[in-house]
Amino acid sequence: MIVGWKHVRQSMAMIFMTRFHERVLRRWVGSFVPHLLGENAVERTITRFYWAIAASIDLWEPNYSITRIRVSKRADGSELTSSDELRTGQLQTRNEGIYKPRGHLGDPTPETRQPFGLVGSASGGWEQA
Repeated sequence: MIVGWKHVRQSMAMIFMTRFHERVLRRWVGSFVPHLLGENAVERTITRFYWAIAASIDLWEPNYSITRIRVSKRADGSELTSSDELRTGQLQTRNEGIYKPRGHLGDPTPETRQPFGLVGSASGGWEQA
């Protein structure tokens, strides 16, 4: 059984990969992130991608509060500067937020700031960064 920060990371990865109405007994759980995969990497789509990440975490993961979302590609973690850099078929997000270990019990006391990242490829797969 996974507990603590590892559980939150697994939960967020599953939320991002799950479309709404995909899970049989929990049709209301999911995100719009899979719906945006394959869209052109323009400012409008990237803004919708930010919204999809923030909304899904806000709705379904009470133990984590997002404070910042960045799209980054470079090994040094610097942000992308043009849409041409996004047209390689891969997109990496870096989410920064506050881990609240007792958030599911209604206790908003933060423990630490924790980064979380996902790398998506043109093949539709996701890996934790």
